[in-house]
Amino acid sequence: MKLSMWMIANRLEALEPEVQIKDSARAVLRSARRVYATNCVHVYQDGPDVICAGEGDYIRLRNMEEKQVFEIVQSVFDFYDNWNEELHQALAEENFEQLIEKCWQVFHNPIILLDANRKVIAMSAQYSENELDDEWKYLCEFGYSSVNSIQYLQRFYDSTHLSDGTEPKMYRFPKEAGRKDCLFSPVFYKGILYGKLSVLEENRPVNAGDVEMMRYVVRLLGPLLARITLKDENPMGRSVFLDMIQGRAVDARSARRQMDYLGWEEDHVFRVLTFAFQDQSCKDDMLFLAASLIANYLGRTGVCTNKSHVVAILDEDILPRSRALSRIHTMMEKNGLEMGESFCAKGIQSLPYLYHQSLAALEFGKKFHGGGGAPCYRYYDYAVDHILEKNGMWGGAAELLYACHPDILRFWKQDEQTGGSKIDTLWAYLNNDRSLINTAQELYVHRSTLVYRIKKITDELTCDITDSYTRDYMKISIRLLRIYRGQSADIGETHI
Repeated sequence: MKLSMWMIANRLEALEPEVQIKDSARAVLRSARRVYATNCVHVYQDGPDVICAGEGDYIRLRNMEEKQVFEIVQSVFDFYDNWNEELHQALAEENFEQLIEKCWQVFHNPIILLDANRKVIAMSAQYSENELDDEWKYLCEFGYSSVNSIQYLQRFYDSTHLSDGTEPKMYRFPKEAGRKDCLFSPVFYKGILYGKLSVLEENRPVNAGDVEMMRYVVRLLGPLLARITLKDENPMGRSVFLDMIQGRAVDARSARRQMDYLGWEEDHVFRVLTFAFQDQSCKDDMLFLAASLIANYLGRTGVCTNKSHVVAILDEDILPRSRALSRIHTMMEKNGLEMGESFCAKGIQSLPYLYHQSLAALEFGKKFHGGGGAPCYRYYDYAVDHILEKNGMWGGAAELLYACHPDILRFWKQDEQTGGSKIDTLWAYLNNDRSLINTAQELYVHRSTLVYRIKKITDELTCDITDSYTRDYMKISIRLLRIYRGQSADIGETHI
């Protein structure tokens, strides 16, 4: 196993070394040598001290002999080789407690492994529940991150704290927060978040060697958590948000806990935004970076990755669309992102339909109007294309009805509840090319009566009825509602 100078220094901590090592020191060292060799630690006497030099950095051990230090440093390489074998054995056995125990041997600090929904998979057994901070105690007692902890992180690390989604990140807190500083990394595999690994700074300061080790462990954990997810009927590694947008069954307690983290309520109004890179050759690590940036900019938003997309679920009772777009527009432009946005609708049961709307908006938008700037494609502008392309509809009648013009869907429900005639009036008006005379004759009403009705209807519209696309969209929507009469009762009210 190749080591960095920091990884070696961490094993020599008990000898109180003097360390001069760059944070960027790489894990390229293969062994110790008493003469200079490429990619090796050169151990040599310097007066009463011994120098361990590698890649332009050095560790000084005072009042020691070269032979003794050489054997110690070589034993460090042997330790990591044995450790690596035992780590892989724990991974093969899916023994997370043993895996965390192995990690403690190199980090010498408390370690927590959570799944994608912040449920504890394993924790360092060396520390009692009262030994660290309140959050550690809560994790020991309840097996999940606390809502207070998540909300505190969201407040403390706001949109100004941006980081690469694939890189470990150090969180530091003021003393009054009563929280341990920690090194954190998400665990991704093929574009999907499966877990979170944290190392708390308790026994010694976290350094660049710990960052290197965390990168290594996380790379190994990703495939394991993904494999367990695929064979588990109730997977521990898959994000609740990903399950929500894909229409999978979601454990009610897990869903409620995630919503509590974000301050969501089930009857709030939601919208889905789906992002993709304009440059389709961008790699997975860039996708994770985009997810991290979007999550930081938007705050209390459910963010997940799905294949080549980043998906954000907005609770519009907390963050309205206009504010969300103003926050991320410049970031999208600088990072070459484009976005499809859905209608918004009440209730989390609407999320799978809203997700497919945002995906359709992105795909049709790129097809017809792609290129340049930081385009934001609205589902409204492509709903007719989506409806006509029936093979793009995975959800049958329900998805077609969610795709209906929001004004028409609202009028339809009002008519069902009150026995009104808004839909019949609007249908006749549109079919007669907005001719008041012809419409009045078809409906057998006086022209002045029709003018009053049309005025009342148009005042309630959110869209411009003089636009030909809007009129076509409304007529198609009325036809759909008549075909699927009676099934619209289960469709949540949508808004543009």
